[in-house]
Amino acid sequence: MINNRLNGCKYCIAAQTTLSQMAGVTGDIIDALRKNTPIADAKLEARRRFAIAINKSRGWPSQKHLNALVAAGHMRQSLLEAILGTSLKVLSDYTNHAAHTALDDTFNANH
Repeated sequence: MINNRLNGCKYCIAAQTTLSQMAGVTGDIIDALRKNTPIADAKLEARRRFAIAINKSRGWPSQKHLNALVAAGHMRQSLLEAILGTSLKVLSDYTNHAAHTALDDTFNANH
């Protein structure tokens, strides 16, 4: 949801909110991702911050960002996961922007 918010994709924010709810993600985490507020769990918060850094730096995170991710208990492979997630969301978000994708009824409640 971080990339959806940063990329301004309302369709994907609604879809990811719905899917997160279905997967049992707690409301406080969903709200934090949607509103760009800290997550209470330090490990998840480090991942949230790193995902923002990957998106905003266009794939050029600082060593400080990487160190913070690892210090929070993530393995270095999380770097690749964040890049993969960002690239998939760019593809999806930009496609929805260009295609003017209409919001499905399923996701409308989470718009």
